[in-house]
Amino acid sequence: MWVLDNLKSMKDSGNVALIHRQRKITFKELWELSEKIAAYHNEKLMSKAPILIYGNKDIEITVVMLAALKSGRAYVCIDTTFPKERVQKIATITEAELIYNFGKEDFSDFVFEHDIKVKTRDDFGLFAAGAHVEVDESSWVSESDICYILFTSGSTGEPKGVSITKKNVVNFINGFKKYLKISGMGNALNQVSYSFDVSGIQFYYHLACGNTLFNVDNAMVTDSGELFGYLRDSEIESWVSTPSFMEMCVVYDEFNQNMLPKLSRIVLAGEILTKKLVEKLNNKFPDAKVVNGYGPSEITILTSACEISEDMLHQADNLPIGYVLEEATYWIEQQTESKDANIEEGELIVVSDSVCDGYYKQPTLTEACFFEFNGKRGYRTRDLVYKKDNLLYFKGRTDFQIKLNGYRIELEDIENNMRKIDIVSNTAVAPIYRDEKVAYIQAFVVLAERNEGSLLKTKLQIKEELKKRVPSYMIPKKITILDKLPMNSNGKVDRKKLVEEYD
Repeated sequence: MWVLDNLKSMKDSGNVALIHRQRKITFKELWELSEKIAAYHNEKLMSKAPILIYGNKDIEITVVMLAALKSGRAYVCIDTTFPKERVQKIATITEAELIYNFGKEDFSDFVFEHDIKVKTRDDFGLFAAGAHVEVDESSWVSESDICYILFTSGSTGEPKGVSITKKNVVNFINGFKKYLKISGMGNALNQVSYSFDVSGIQFYYHLACGNTLFNVDNAMVTDSGELFGYLRDSEIESWVSTPSFMEMCVVYDEFNQNMLPKLSRIVLAGEILTKKLVEKLNNKFPDAKVVNGYGPSEITILTSACEISEDMLHQADNLPIGYVLEEATYWIEQQTESKDANIEEGELIVVSDSVCDGYYKQPTLTEACFFEFNGKRGYRTRDLVYKKDNLLYFKGRTDFQIKLNGYRIELEDIENNMRKIDIVSNTAVAPIYRDEKVAYIQAFVVLAERNEGSLLKTKLQIKEELKKRVPSYMIPKKITILDKLPMNSNGKVDRKKLVEEYD
């Protein structure tokens, strides 16, 4: 199953493909407009460099994603939460010739290391008014071509790009469509940012199946009144999001089956799913199945999944992260002596056609994490798991990487960027857990000079400076100013003590 093949079969359909607020686009319009833009790419661009797309949930983003694939190019979606500095870094790494700007940022003051064209929503009127064209399938991305590059947080303070090929995407869809399938041709919630890999479920599966994507943007997420008013008319059958977004919704009494009477499948991925949340969903949406999904971006969207049963809610273990993709080979590499000799426990290692080739233009980092095994690509997840009754259960990380609200974050990325702030001498960043999951990030800071003024103003200054360097979801919610950072017996910062004493 491949998105371009399926959409081509619907290229004359008047059914609605996407809805965003008061705007709609049919499958026919989507196909024809993406053809024109793909033709522009082939005619005007000199290289096969990735196409950058800056925005949130604009309909135009999906058009450009398709156009990139049709012209044999990868796309890179950059959410509006990313600061301009990181956009510039991604443009430099990819050597992009073209960026589509659907946000409010003005890129006219950008200083790029190479020439780059900037297109805005205004240019779409010109594309739409252009003559009808048909792009030959020979220019489409091939099996080994990169479809998209997902830039994630890197431990050096620089973004690293996960390169996902067509082969990876097709393998994911074929392996997990049984968990994603809904009964009819209904609508699917499209809330997850395109810069987060879970959004690929909606683009590569639900849109390809002829479902209507019901787009929810960042502004709606912050206004429950507007969001719920919008959702009441959505008629969605499929919900895909992080547990955090779902938890934000379930606290409201009105969020229930009366609001979404057709909802039949809820897929939650990107972070730990708790039993409390599933119990609330079972009460509010008794007819909907809840699926828990897990997977590093390097293994294409999801690596394992399972439907959450009633029995799982009553067992002593936390909820499982599911069964690994059937096509995959995996093993658990033991880290320490297990407390139970009958249970495999350690780092999850996966070999699969879903494992990507590596990090974009970063061979050293790629070599450290990826390997070849029996003709397939393997990846060391650095996730600690244990296996019980063929189901995997998540235990934690072997490093300082966390997931917060669905976003994968390297804590060292935040620390390295905080240390670039003049008034900061040293810092340690720690995740604060509530109910088995990361609730927020806390930073512990030693100032370069003793501060005689307001500590509140100092903390606000640090946050404002950090916003220039990292996306907003990486800004610590809480900052604690200390005279020094405590050390453990190994001479390292004692993070456990920091959290215990200052949380």
